[in-house]
Amino acid sequence: MAPNVSTTENGMHAAVDQLSIDLIVASSKLVRASARLSETQVPPAVWRALAILDEYGEMRVGDFAVRDRCSQPTATAMFKRLEGHGLVERVTDPEDRRAVRIRLSEKGVRRLGELRDGVANALRDRMESLDGRERQSLRDGVAVVERLLSDVDE
Repeated sequence: MAPNVSTTENGMHAAVDQLSIDLIVASSKLVRASARLSETQVPPAVWRALAILDEYGEMRVGDFAVRDRCSQPTATAMFKRLEGHGLVERVTDPEDRRAVRIRLSEKGVRRLGELRDGVANALRDRMESLDGRERQSLRDGVAVVERLLSDVDE
């Protein structure tokens, strides 16, 4: 007896769903392991804030809070600390002179680069242990993930 279409579709959906779960679990594990291996003392929320500003450019605190899925008071408090460390700067919003936007300072750009370099250094031996085919598979996988997510933050 041939399987019916709905059983086949359900099986395909289940396989795709499991692949999505596996990707989320593996990427979360990679982020946690990278932080541990690099021995950074920078909290994940700070690293994420610097990376968001680097990727999307200056923005209002409320826009950042929406993008980072945190409350505006939490984002405001974090940016006050980051500004105190010279990692971000407040600038007047050109669309509304009463409002401010947050952007990475030169020091913030350098610090984010140092954090990323630290992770790359921490993962170097593991990455070098892969053969060329495995590294190419990772490059291809990164490209696929970037394509899958290309419209999420637009």
